[in-house]
Amino acid sequence: MRSFFLENITRWLVFGLLVGIVSGLGASAFYYLLQAGRHLCFHLLAGYAVPAPAGEQIFEAAGVMQFRPLVFFLLPAIGGLISGLLVYRFAPETEGHGTDAMIDAFHNKKGRIRTRVPVIKGLASIITLSSGGSAGREGPIAQIGAGIGSAVALQPGDELRFGSATLRVVAPAPAPLPAPALPQADETSPPQLGPSSGRPPQATAGVVRTEAVEVRFAPGSHGERIATSYAAVARRARSTLAGFGSEPWGSVPIVHLIDPFHDGVELVAGGAMIADGGAEAWVVVSPESPPEPPHRVLALMFGAAFPASADLQLLIEGYGLHRAGAPEGDLSGRPLPPLEQADGEERAAMAVSFVRFLIAREGIDAFMRVFAAPAGRGDETVREVYGPSLGQLEQVWRRKLASGGSDVKTGEFLKLSLRYLRPYKLRQVEIFGYMLLSLAFVAAFPFVTKRLFDSALPSGEFSQVLTLLLALGAAFVVSLVAGVRQAYQTAWVSNAVTRDIRQAIFDRVQVMPEPLSLIHI
Repeated sequence: MRSFFLENITRWLVFGLLVGIVSGLGASAFYYLLQAGRHLCFHLLAGYAVPAPAGEQIFEAAGVMQFRPLVFFLLPAIGGLISGLLVYRFAPETEGHGTDAMIDAFHNKKGRIRTRVPVIKGLASIITLSSGGSAGREGPIAQIGAGIGSAVALQPGDELRFGSATLRVVAPAPAPLPAPALPQADETSPPQLGPSSGRPPQATAGVVRTEAVEVRFAPGSHGERIATSYAAVARRARSTLAGFGSEPWGSVPIVHLIDPFHDGVELVAGGAMIADGGAEAWVVVSPESPPEPPHRVLALMFGAAFPASADLQLLIEGYGLHRAGAPEGDLSGRPLPPLEQADGEERAAMAVSFVRFLIAREGIDAFMRVFAAPAGRGDETVREVYGPSLGQLEQVWRRKLASGGSDVKTGEFLKLSLRYLRPYKLRQVEIFGYMLLSLAFVAAFPFVTKRLFDSALPSGEFSQVLTLLLALGAAFVVSLVAGVRQAYQTAWVSNAVTRDIRQAIFDRVQVMPEPLSLIHI
């Protein structure tokens, strides 16, 4: 036991030191490259000495520099354009200050960050900051460190060996089988697996109990080796499903981890089966494949309490997989069966994709109202919430998959935008003028302030000080009025364009041959 403890501590100390050292080196490299980029942009190109606190200036400015105002004002725009293209093209998740993306990866993406994220985040942040962009160093450094930690973290299916013990990372199964309903099992007389009964054996000898779930297994089986880890994952899964179906009732569901078995027709090597009423579930596990995601299993168990659970089983499954963060896979460009006829990996991918489509359409609150449907009225409730029926929504979802998103190119979008903005070009010119006034005030403020403190105040000439203060005050008032006028004109043009687009859509709908009820969905 002592050797196991020491080996465990040693391994995690090594991992922690490795992540800390690599993250520290990455942060140091980031800071050095940032200082080099700032020296290149401002000292060498713009001819401007950027003030910095003592001890933070790695590259000193040359003694005599020629200030270039045009380069000085263009640097932030060019830097923002380059960093924006980098982020948009290679890693959209690196947008923002970085800390929010790190927290989102921890809570919603199982701590997974693509290996390219630290590189793209570092480059984009260096370009933005060194060219004069308004941002900080802490957020990018945090996301870079998190990306490095994710790169060396355990992935699904990895194993760690501690002496004679082995730790396997439990992860959602990528190819869950559909969950057929089974009769409620009687614990006093476990069902026997016959050649054609199709029932899995009950594993009741070993038990791992938590406040969230009870995991049972057969001694010596693979289920025994992962029971503790599976119970911990199931406990977190239950917390994400709080308030769903019978979850608030306080009952503790029973999950049996069983070996692959023959159901009388074929070998069942994976997936899960749920008993009627949702009190028990059988999850097939083996060393070759990870177990069924507990989010989906618990969603089906808790969802059995819904009056219309039989009609909404696919939505219940999809919601559980959605809460597990299961990937949708690439469903576009290939023939798909009807949702109710899909099975296996295809069913899982289609279910989670369809559920996310419904949530994106009307929001999570509207989606959850569907589960309050009375027995036998699932489709009617869907109509009340969404308008179209479940079948019509499926057709819209399929068309969206087939289209692969908007096929409007950037040039076409700009042409279309100019078409609607052209009638209001004078107002656009006025808005642009106000933007220039605001920019001029922001750009002139530091130079006037510098002259005030460096020249006017030390000279003791009150008239010079008063002149500069009056100039700053007048410029501030002009900038404030211009900002208010710019906001008004922008809102006016936006409302006018929205009105024109609505009118164009209405005119188009009037001449379409298809019924309006099928177009607006």
